[in-house]
Order: sequence, then structure tokens, then C-alpha cells
Amino acid sequence: MTTRPDASVTSPVDPATKGITAKVKGAAVLLHMSKIDGRLDSLENGIQKLVDDNASESIARDLKELKNTVAAQEKLLRGLIRENTELKATVELLKERESESESSDSSEDEAEPGKEKELDAMEESLDAYSDVSFKELTRFTFNHKLGVAKLTPATALPWYPENTDKNTWPRITGTEDPVLRFRWDEQWENDDNFYSIRIIVAYMKRHGAHMVPAAKPALDKISDEDHQRRIVDKFHHLQKNLREAGILDSQNKRVVHRVGGEDDEDLGEVGGLPVKLEAQVKRTKAATLASRGKGKLEVRLRKRKNMPVGSKYRDPKYDAAFVAKLMSDDEDELDEAGNKTGKYVSHAPLYRSEELIGLFAAIDAEQDSEASNRYVRRVKGDIRDDPPKMSTKFTNKARRWMVDEAWLAKDENAKYDVESRIIESGKAWGDEEDPEVLAEQREKVKVEKKVMMDGKKRKLIQAADEKKGKKAKRGKKSEKGKGKETQVELMMGPGDDDLDFD
Repeated sequence: MTTRPDASVTSPVDPATKGITAKVKGAAVLLHMSKIDGRLDSLENGIQKLVDDNASESIARDLKELKNTVAAQEKLLRGLIRENTELKATVELLKERESESESSDSSEDEAEPGKEKELDAMEESLDAYSDVSFKELTRFTFNHKLGVAKLTPATALPWYPENTDKNTWPRITGTEDPVLRFRWDEQWENDDNFYSIRIIVAYMKRHGAHMVPAAKPALDKISDEDHQRRIVDKFHHLQKNLREAGILDSQNKRVVHRVGGEDDEDLGEVGGLPVKLEAQVKRTKAATLASRGKGKLEVRLRKRKNMPVGSKYRDPKYDAAFVAKLMSDDEDELDEAGNKTGKYVSHAPLYRSEELIGLFAAIDAEQDSEASNRYVRRVKGDIRDDPPKMSTKFTNKARRWMVDEAWLAKDENAKYDVESRIIESGKAWGDEEDPEVLAEQREKVKVEKKVMMDGKKRKLIQAADEKKGKKAKRGKKSEKGKGKETQVELMMGPGDDDLDFD
């Protein structure tokens, strides 16, 4: 409530108002008091507005906290849903196991015919896979389809030509079929290699019994899966021969040597066959490159520690890039005479993303606090279009944030988007889960399945052994009966032919 001033208190009187009557003075006082009331009302409104504003800010803060709480709850809920799904899968697996166990317990005395046949087929296929005659047939078919008399030495192996038109390739002697060719510097899953592998499998099935008659039993029993595996094994064996001969390096890359005159700048020779030139000199050994990669990593780790505390590159999310296998290759620099200059030529891979390039550039610009007197100077060489290196260890694999999206989007590079080379970036980069956790979950399921399958196989083998044991016992009884018949026959003399033995 507004408090009015005491009646004895009057406003200052302007000299110009002298002589005005008391009535007029009273009206002036009332007018002044009215103005004061208005100011007080305005002040009260202002105070109320401030209160309202503060309340709005408080509500906004509460709303933000509520949203954060809801987001956290949603994240927790997603995690619970995922755990629930995994738990359901585990329960189903346990139920299946229990059901199989009960089924096995109820049929211990007699194995199911279907399972026996399945087990027998598996055993026969594995025997056929290792059969000596089948291996001989495999070698013979490779020779025939490649159009060569022998697969050794490795320098005699034909390479996939630059001209991919098979109609222009040489013909297999006595046929109109073009010879087969492999890309030895690629994996067997490569489209061209897989095509040749399947052609060999089909040819062996169709003509193998005539080429190597002793291999016919194995051909009849081997499964398509084991048959293809035998051809893939042969492909890997020939790749190994090429590596040992120095024609392929440890990464299965071609080591090409220049041939011809000065005009033949784009041609090289591998195994006596002209191919496109990929390198002028033999690459440094893989073990040497790995050792130099470790040294480069140690330097970069020290430099990273010297970076300002606020640098974004000290964030743990970049830790995955500091692995020796992800360092660029440092090869010996050679002069025109082929002699070492004492420097290294560093060849960065083309697949690197701008993020990874920026990371290494910023770190390389720092000073090394423990620089060695034996440090070998590195010069920047050509960028190589090499894919991320393969590895079985998660720590050695490239993360998705390290790989340029445009490079990976190319058709010829899609084959490298596999877990053996590239894995997801992880939570720190916005993914829902870290790749290690996902791999652990998959491995857990794989182990569970393997345990289950091993249990099945053991039960099948046990049941088959028991059945074989029963057959063996029956065979012994039958042999005893035959013995008695023979004895009776021997005791009979000449002319005692009143018994007929069919």
C-alpha cells in the first residue's frame, strides 16, 4: 500500500506562486501526490516484471535440465533395450542347447539316421580334401587352365594382362577356350580371381575323373565348400611362391622392374609378361618399414606431449591414430646409380582424411624435446594409392574418421571397406558404441555358436561310434556261426553229400 506524506509536509513553493490561496496550494499538493502515486505504481510494475523475468529464466533452466534428464533416460532406455535383446538371444541359445541335450539323452542308444548321414558326409568331404589324387588333379587343372606346363618357378606364372578382353587372350591348346588369369597382387575374393576359381571348380567336377581317374572317389564325396577351399589354398600357395621369389612384397604388391628403352616409361615386366609400371625399384622389406614406423611413432608421441594444453589434438579421441602400422612408409632414398643417399622417402597413403592429415601436420610442426643425433632426415615422396593395412588387432586398424569418404566411395576401393582394414570411429566421434564393444559382443555370440556346434559334433560322433560298435559285435557273432559251418563241412567225408550248402 502507498503511504501518503504527512499533512504538515508541503512541497517546495515556487516564488512565482506566492500569494496563491490555500485552496490552490491544496490542489497542487494533491496533484503532486497523484504523480507520486503514479511513480510508485510504475515502480511496482517494474518490480513485478523483474520477478516475472527471473521466473522465466528459472523455468528455462528447469526445462533445460528436464530435457537433459529425458535425453539421459532415453539413452539408458536404449541401452536396456539392447541388453534385453542380447539377453533374449542368450536365453534362446540356452533353450536350444537344453532342447538338444534332452533330445540327445532320449536317443543315446540309437543315432538319428539324418545326423549320421550328415556326419559321414562331412568326414568323407574332409578326407577328399586331403586326398593325394585330388591334390594332383588340382595341380593338373591349374596347369591346363593357365596354359602352362609347370607352375614353378614363380617367374613362369602368367599375370593378368592389361587387356581385359578375354576374346583376345591365348587359347588353351586343343580348345577354343581362353586361358585363365589371376591377379596375384589381389586377394582371392577379387572378382577376377573368384571367377577363375569357380571356373576351375566347375572344370574339375566335369572333367576331373577323366584327367585323373584315381581322384574320382574324392570328386564324388567332396563338398562344394571344401572343393573351393582347396583351390583357394592353391592360389595362396602360388602367392607365397611369388613373395619368396621377390616378385610380390609382404603386402602382396607387385615389385616391378623397368624394361625397354627411354620411350617405355609406362611399361614394366613381371614373370616375363608386360604390365603397367607401378614402381621403378624394389620396395624396402616389410620388417624394415615396420621398424621405421615404430621410430616415427615415438617421435610423434613426444611431439604431441609438447603441444599446448588446449590443443584439440591432445583430445583422447585422436589416440587411435598413434599406432606404428598407421604411419606412412619410409623407404631408402636412392640416387640415379641406385645407391642409398642416407635419407628416407616418406610415402603417405592416398586414403587419409583431411582430419588425419591435419593431425599429423600439426604434430610434425612441433619441436622434438629428445631429438637424436642419429635422426635420419625424411623427404616427402609421392602419395601412394595404398589401402589401409590389414590387421587382426583392433588397435592396428584404421578408424572410419581417418579414411577419406570420397576415396572410399570409389568403386575400385569399395572392396577395402571391410573390418579387417577399417572399423567404426567410436563414441568419441558420435557413434552409438565403440567398435571394441561391438566386436566383443559378436565374438561372444560366435563362441556360443561354436560351443553349440562342437557339442552337436561330439554327440554325432559318439552316436556313430556306438552304432559302429554294435555293428562290430553283430559281425563277430556272424563270424562265429560261419566257423561252425566250416567245421561241420570238414568233418563230413567223401560221399556225405546229403547236405546242400548254397
